[in-house]
Amino acid sequence: EAMDILKKVEGWRLTAGSSDMNLHPVNPGYVITIDNLLKMLSIQLRLRNGLPVMIMGETGCGKSSLIRQLTAVLRTPLRTLNIHGGMEAEDIVSWMKERIEEAEFLSQEERVVIFLDEVNTCNCMGLFKEIICDRSVQGRFIPPSMKIIAACNPYRLKSEQALEQEAMAGLAFDTFQGGAENIGTGIRDPLKNLVYRVHPLPESMIDHVFDFGALPAETEALYVAAILKR
Repeated sequence: EAMDILKKVEGWRLTAGSSDMNLHPVNPGYVITIDNLLKMLSIQLRLRNGLPVMIMGETGCGKSSLIRQLTAVLRTPLRTLNIHGGMEAEDIVSWMKERIEEAEFLSQEERVVIFLDEVNTCNCMGLFKEIICDRSVQGRFIPPSMKIIAACNPYRLKSEQALEQEAMAGLAFDTFQGGAENIGTGIRDPLKNLVYRVHPLPESMIDHVFDFGALPAETEALYVAAILKR
């Protein structure tokens, strides 16, 4: 029933042109609760109206699996770029240009979803702002057939207790002498006090953030109950 609602809201079907592109199969074991359905509908409507889609949530709260299931239900090709701290701007630009060339062969009725996962883990936030908000890559406009979804982790400080536990366990390497840090290099680690090693989002992207938050215990119990019923 939830899948029928998503298809009715979409109100269209893929034509033969993009059927040649690889489609993710619908996961029969994925449980669509009311919470999940509302999130899918919100993302779906933002894409239809040309609004940037920025999803923020804790690791493991189901961001990536929700996007895969949504695109599978709508029979929309999905291209995912898994971003990490070692990625450079040239890698992202090269990958995006390949996707743009791929999308230029689609007709007006067809589309492909680009999923940029964990965008704030690498220090290329200016580039991602251009891609997500301005819909261009180094001045090259992204075709309307490309729909972009980005996911990020929250920018949150660790608690004092967590910092103390890391220091006692030897998980953090610092050299202190006279109040200085890392005497040999003079380099400070600006991300060491964060729960996730992420960079702050530009102001123009914050307005578009859809906060998934963490999975509450009550919602987790609903998921478990629904899965067991299957």
